This record gives sequence, structure tokens and C-alpha cells, in this order.
Amino acid sequence: MATVKNYLKGLPKPELEKLVLELCAHNPQVSDRLEQLADTKKAKDIFDRYVNRLGKCFPPLPKGPDLTGIQRVVAEYASIGNDGELAMFLMYTASLGAKYTHDFGDMDEDFYAVFVESFERALVLAKKHGMVEDFRVPADAVAQYADGTGYGFADEIHAIYADFFGHPPPLERRVREGRHIRGASTRH
Repeated sequence: MATVKNYLKGLPKPELEKLVLELCAHNPQVSDRLEQLADTKKAKDIFDRYVNRLGKCFPPLPKGPDLTGIQRVVAEYASIGNDGELAMFLMYTASLGAKYTHDFGDMDEDFYAVFVESFERALVLAKKHGMVEDFRVPADAVAQYADGTGYGFADEIHAIYADFFGHPPPLERRVREGRHIRGASTRH
């Protein structure tokens, strides 16, 4: 990285600007990250665009969710979002997965592994930045959607929840009222 840093330091401003614009043209994540930094109002639009892309990975059965697509969208967002935004995106991802299995029945172990990881990563990032309490309501919803699912998914989600919040999740079935992260539908 030192070589790149020295190279950039030596570039005249017009050449540096040209290089950055070329990188943006060839790499959408670079463009999205710079847009977020340059205009904080665009950060929500960019977040929503990735949320929409994620939602398209959850077609109804019999096709089922596109785990590779989900992991790709998450990885791309992880490359551009700050930790707080990424934590919210990961929690939303976990919410979609938990709601999908709640609505359509048990999936396979690979499916559950993706969403357990998203849930845990979201809470790890939230804790790192002192934001765990901000994630209580969406975490409650994920735990409620997961309740009663197979392959140990509910057990893992509930254990992670207890690790971060100090008690098991309240399973009041509020999920049936449609209250989960972002307060919106899962867009599938």
C-alpha cells in the first residue's frame, strides 16, 4: 500500500482526479463509496439501492433464495459502508432470511449459516460502536421470525441475542404485525 500511496502523492491534481474518475467508472463500489463521502444525503439512496438488490435475491418458492447473490450483495456493501451502516445492512439481511424461513418453512443448513453470520456480525459491529441498544427492536424481530425454525437456526439466533442483550429474546409474536427492521415489508 505504501507504493500506491507514494504514487498518488506524486500525481498532479488533474491526473489524480482523472484516475479517481476512471476507478469510479470501472468499479461501482468505488463510485458508491465516494458518493457516500461526498454527499451524505446520497448515503440513504445507496443503502436503499443495495437493500433492493438484496430483496431480489429472495424470490418465492419453488426457486428459493439465491445465497450466492445474497453473499455477493453483502460483500459489495461491506466494501463501501461504514461500520454503522454495515451493521444495519447485516441486520436487515438477517431479518430477510428469518422472515423468509418463517413465511416459507424450513430451508437448509447453508441458508441458515448465512443469516446467523449476518445477525452476529451486525451485533458485533453494533457493540464495537456502542450501538447495541439501537439494534434491540430489529434483533427482537429476527429472533421472533427465527422462533420455531429448524436446523438449530432459532437456537443459534436466540443464543447470540442472549450474548449481546444479557437475556433471551422476548418472543411475543409481534412479528405477525409486520414489525421488523426498517418497518417495511421484505420486498420479495
